[in-house]
Amino acid sequence: MRSLTGFIIILGFLCAAMGAFIWSCFTHVGQEKYFYIAEPAYLNMEQDDAFFPVSKEKLPENIKSLTQKTYGAVFSESKQDFEPNEQIARKIIFYYDRNKRLIKRNIYGKDGKLLSDLVFKYNPKGERIADENGESLLTYATYNYNEKGNMAGWNNYNNEGGLISSATLKYDDKNKLIEEFRQNASDKGREKYIYNYKGTGQKMSRMDYSSADYLSKTYAYIYNEQGKLMEWIQIRRNGYVDEREVYSYDSNGNLNEKISYLSGSYLRDKKIYRYDNKGNKIEELMFIKPDSPFYKRSYNYNTENKLMEQLGYSIWIDPISKKERISSVSERSVFEYEFYPANEKK
Repeated sequence: MRSLTGFIIILGFLCAAMGAFIWSCFTHVGQEKYFYIAEPAYLNMEQDDAFFPVSKEKLPENIKSLTQKTYGAVFSESKQDFEPNEQIARKIIFYYDRNKRLIKRNIYGKDGKLLSDLVFKYNPKGERIADENGESLLTYATYNYNEKGNMAGWNNYNNEGGLISSATLKYDDKNKLIEEFRQNASDKGREKYIYNYKGTGQKMSRMDYSSADYLSKTYAYIYNEQGKLMEWIQIRRNGYVDEREVYSYDSNGNLNEKISYLSGSYLRDKKIYRYDNKGNKIEELMFIKPDSPFYKRSYNYNTENKLMEQLGYSIWIDPISKKERISSVSERSVFEYEFYPANEKK
C-alpha cells in the first residue's frame, strides 16, 4: 500500500512539474538565468557531524567542553593493525553553555596555531541570533525570530562584513514553515520555496521557484506507517527525476541505511550504520559500488556511555576470501570531556 501511495504521489508531482514546464515555455522568453544564493555557512550546524561529533541528545549532563584530538597512524596491512602516532594533526574544542548549546568552536593545527575561532550567540530565550569570528568579532550571519519563536529570517555576510544574501520565512497557524524567500544583496537572484504538508503534519513537498515565480524543481517526501522518512525525490521542472535518497531503519528506529541516487537510479553513494544495545552508533560503512565498501568509521565508548575514540579506515574486499581488508587508517580521534560543577546554577 505504501509503495502504491508513494507512486501516486510521485506521479502527481511529475504531472505538475511537466505542466509547469510547458506553461513556462509560453510565459518566459529566452533562457532562464540562475544566480546562486548562499545561505549562512552554519545555518544547519546542529545536523552537521563536524559541529556535533556527539549528538546534542547524547551529550552528557553538565558538559562544558568537548575536545577532539585527531592523530595520524602507521598501519600494517599484514598485521591488520596500526601503531598510534602521538603527534596531533588537529585539535577541535567545542564549548557549551549549561543548556548544551554550542557557544564556541576552536580549531588548532598540528603546530598548535589557532586556525578557526567561531562564536555562536543566543538571546535570553535561547534562540541563536548570530555567528561570529571570535578574534575579529566579524559577523558571519544574524538570525531573527517571530513571537512564537520560529526563525523569521537571516542575513548572510562576507569576510569583509558586507551583506551577501538574506531570507524571510513564513509559517502557518501550526508553526509549520510554508514559505521561504531568499534574495542576493545585489538583487541578482531570487528564490522562493513553498512547503506543503500532510494532515499528519509531515512535509509532503517543497517547490522551488527561481526569480520568485518560475518553478525550477520539486521535492517529494514519502513516509512509512510509523512516520519515518523513507525517501525523498528531486524532480526537475521538465519532469526528470534528478536525485533520490532512500532510508531504512532497524527495529529500534535507528537509521541503518541511506542510499543516494543520481538521475533517479544511478548509485552515488550508500551508507550503512550499526549500533550497540544502548543506541550508540558503533560503525559506519560507505560505498560507491553496491556491494563493495571503501571506507569505514568505528566508534568506541567507555562504561559511562561516552564516545572516547573514532577510527577511519580505507577498506577493500578480498576477491578470494571475500573478507573485508583494511588498507590504511586515515584518521584516529580521541575525545576528552570537561564538566560544569553539578551544583552550579544554570
